[in-house]
Amino acid sequence: MMFKKKTENVGEFEPSKIILPRILKALLEHSPIGRTMLATIVNTNYPIIASHLVWLEARSYVEFLIENGKLLVKLTENGREFALKIASIPY
Repeated sequence: MMFKKKTENVGEFEPSKIILPRILKALLEHSPIGRTMLATIVNTNYPIIASHLVWLEARSYVEFLIENGKLLVKLTENGREFALKIASIPY
C-alpha cells in the first residue's frame, strides 16, 4: 500500500458547493474578519474554513492581513466580483 504525501493532495481539494457560498456571503457582509469568527458565522468547523480559504487565496479571491496582532481575511476586488456572482445563484 502506498501513502500519499500531504503536498500531493493540495491541488485535489474541491470546495463544497454548500460551504463556499456561505463563506463568500459572510465575507461580503463582514470583511475583514477573523477565521474563527468566520467559521462561527458560516456554522462550520475551523479546518473546513481553513481549507476553503487556502483554495480561495490560491485563486486570489481573498487576502490575509494582520490588524492589532490578529490575522484577518478579506475579499480582493476579484474575490468581491466572484462572491457577487456566486451569491446571485439560488441554491
